[in-house]
Amino acid sequence: DALAAIKPQLGRSYPPVIDNKPVQPPAFADSVNPSRITEVVGRWGQASADQAKLAVASSLKAFDAWRDT
Repeated sequence: DALAAIKPQLGRSYPPVIDNKPVQPPAFADSVNPSRITEVVGRWGQASADQAKLAVASSLKAFDAWRDT
């Protein structure tokens, strides 16, 4: 069963990735299963405003090389 196979992976934390490196966010938020709201599917990192600015700068730096792929 596919759901049984991924069940051990539920609840993991996923930090923001900036410049191909994970960064420690100031907070995490839960992503829940909408049909079972007590079940946390994963936790995603909420980037700070400064981290968001770094992410935008990183994406602009990488854009020229990326757009031709």
